[in-house]
Amino acid sequence: MRLSSGWLLDFGQGTWISPGGIEHNPAAFWFHRLLEDPVFAKQLKARYAELRKPGGSFNNAHIASLIGQFHATIGTVGERNEARWKGTYFNPLNSVIFHAPPFASGYEKNVELLSAWINDRLTWMDENISEIEIRKPFIL
Repeated sequence: MRLSSGWLLDFGQGTWISPGGIEHNPAAFWFHRLLEDPVFAKQLKARYAELRKPGGSFNNAHIASLIGQFHATIGTVGERNEARWKGTYFNPLNSVIFHAPPFASGYEKNVELLSAWINDRLTWMDENISEIEIRKPFIL
């Protein structure tokens, strides 16, 4: 199961960020403070929309192209690296985000998992960006 929903703003409330509450990630405090400013909230939404347009850095086609380029550059080294070091370190995709077992799926499958998670995450953000709103002042 890949968890791809939730904002850092809601840290510790069952989102894709590991649970624990705001006290474990003080940076989340600033997101709350920034979104108290209606101008900032409006600019955030506008910037996100701009980045998602064709040719934008967050556009699905652009991201897929980057992953393809990185994958081509890495070539068979990823598979050889995995074969050489298998069992001696943890799979970086084995996290609260991906829940991928260490090397159970293989290098190619991990590239697919990462690509799918990015697409799922951006889809969720597309569907929820308009709901970001000014929040009441946050007090630690």
